[in-house]
Amino acid sequence: MAGAAQMEARQVLTFVEIQNIAVHPIQADYIARGSLAYEFATELLQTPIQLMRISNAETQIVEILEHLVANNVAAVHEDAPLKFVELVQLLRVASFESIEAIWAQFKAKPAFRRWILDAVPAIGTPVAVRFLKEKFLAGEVTEAEAAEALLAAVQLVRADLETIQLAATLVFHPRIQEIPALREIAMLGY
Repeated sequence: MAGAAQMEARQVLTFVEIQNIAVHPIQADYIARGSLAYEFATELLQTPIQLMRISNAETQIVEILEHLVANNVAAVHEDAPLKFVELVQLLRVASFESIEAIWAQFKAKPAFRRWILDAVPAIGTPVAVRFLKEKFLAGEVTEAEAAEALLAAVQLVRADLETIQLAATLVFHPRIQEIPALREIAMLGY
C-alpha cells in the first residue's frame, strides 16, 4: 500500500420488532391566510445599475458601442466596464425592434458585433433569448457565437411564461437539435 492507511468497519444489525401504528398529525389551530399564488414581476431589471439619463436609447446605444470599439483596440480602456454596464442598461430599456435595428447596422463589423453579442445576453429579459434565437435561425450568428451567447442568456433571464415558451421552441427546433452543444444549452435553459 506504499504507506497509505487502510480501514475496515463492520456493523451488526438485529431485527427487533415491527410496529403498525399510524402517525397522527399535530392538532393545532391554523390561521387561514389565503392561497399561495406566485406573481411574476414586470418591472424593468436594474441589476447592474448606473444612474444615467436615458433620452433616446437607440442613439445612446450606438454612441456607447462606438466608444467601446474606438477605445478598446489594443487594450481594455479604463472606462470599458462602466460603459458596458451602461450599454446593458440601455439595451434593457430598448425594444426588440431597436435592438434588431442596431444589429442590422453593425452585424457586418466584427468589433461591434462582438460587443453586441456580449451585451445582449446580459440584458436578462426574454427579448435577449428571442433576439438570439431569431438571429441564429436566420443564419446571422455562427454556431459558436450562438452557443456562447445562449449559454449566458438562458442563465441570466428570469423564468416567466414568455421565457419558458421561448426555451421550449428552442429545445424542439430541428436546427438546434442537429447541434449537440446548442441542444444541451437549450435543454439546460429549459
